[in-house]
Amino acid sequence: MRFIRELYCGETAQKKARKIRRKLLSGAGMLNVYCIAVPQAGNDLLEIYHSSMMQQAFLRKNILIAGIACGYNEAVKVVQRILEDTIAETGGMDVRKFLEGKQRKYILIDHTIKVEGTAETQEGDQEE
Repeated sequence: MRFIRELYCGETAQKKARKIRRKLLSGAGMLNVYCIAVPQAGNDLLEIYHSSMMQQAFLRKNILIAGIACGYNEAVKVVQRILEDTIAETGGMDVRKFLEGKQRKYILIDHTIKVEGTAETQEGDQEE
C-alpha cells in the first residue's frame, strides 16, 4: 500500500489523518473510513473503497491511495477536489499521471548530503 505524498483528506479525516493512515498500514478495521485510490486497470478515473477492503492482500500490495475520508459523501467531495485540481494543473483528465507525479516529489530540507570521497555539503561549502 502506497500513499501519495500530498494526501487529499476530507474535512473530518484531516483531523485524524495520521491515525487513519497508521491503522490502514497495520490492517486495523475502521468504521466509516473510505479510501480514494488510483485504479489498477481500466479507464476509470478514481475508485472509492471502504477501509475494510484494504485488508485484502491483493489491494494492500498494489494500491496507490490518493485520499481518505470519513463517510461516503465526504469521499465524493474529495474525489471532486482531486478532479478539479487535475483539470486546473494539467488542463486534462489524466488523473493517474497527475497523482503519480505528486508521488515522485521528494523534498529534502535542512539535510546535509555527503558524498563518499568529498567533504562538500548541500550548499556547496567546503568543510575543513
